[in-house]
Amino acid sequence: MTENTNTELIKKAQSGDLRAFEQLVQEHYTKIYNIALGLTGSPHDAEDAAQNVLIKLHNSIGSFKFQSKFSTWVYRITTNVCLDEARKKKRSKTSAMADMDDSLYETPSKDSSPEEHYISAEKRNALYKGISQLKKEHKQIIILRDINGFSYSEIAEITKCSEGTVKSRISRARSSLKDILTESGYFN
Repeated sequence: MTENTNTELIKKAQSGDLRAFEQLVQEHYTKIYNIALGLTGSPHDAEDAAQNVLIKLHNSIGSFKFQSKFSTWVYRITTNVCLDEARKKKRSKTSAMADMDDSLYETPSKDSSPEEHYISAEKRNALYKGISQLKKEHKQIIILRDINGFSYSEIAEITKCSEGTVKSRISRARSSLKDILTESGYFN
């Protein structure tokens, strides 16, 4: 979708056009869900978070001022909603990523053996468990950069900090994750 088309849709959505809002949602829903999945660790919780994001977007689209990319604004809201929900769960002593669902794992390719699939699933599970043990700002930065592939500048806009801070947090987060995974025995 071109930037002009996107701007037109946003303006229409701001004036109450539901079709325009639905088109914007369709364009961004996959990324919203993937960010939520990475931050919550559960497909069920990710779906709930994504729905909450859509409600928040609908209620606050009128406040979008075109000072940043719309996608950055959407992903910032997504991150905030997920972090708020994680705080609520933490208060109730529930770990945000403790219950890893098997649906997170890719289906094995036709060429892989059951053993290869099991090893791959175990490594992925260890990685998500390791990510869940990171501090919240490190978890957020790893998910945005390494799992969802956002650029440093996009992450800086989403997290509202400088690119230098983003780079240093990514470095520290990766180092912490490496230590966690090494301690768990999955990586040397």
